[in-house]
Amino acid sequence: MDLEEKNKRERKDKSLTLSEKISFFLMPFNLGSRLFITKEYNDTEIERFEKFGFEKKLIEAKKYKYYGFAFYIFLFIILLLWTS
Repeated sequence: MDLEEKNKRERKDKSLTLSEKISFFLMPFNLGSRLFITKEYNDTEIERFEKFGFEKKLIEAKKYKYYGFAFYIFLFIILLLWTS
């Protein structure tokens, strides 16, 4: 096995970095503004994970987007109940 194959295998087995996890968690959807380019970044990263076969990163990215959606729904419900 040469060095290039070893590096490819290691990249496929690595998980997301903390900043990537935060990005997928905090901005799982687009707010309709150009101020938040994170949505475009997240979609581009997910496409890249699919294209290059980074299965572990793809699974984690989708998981953190799901957690982000759940977090904002939970936060919305809490605020709705708190204000009424």
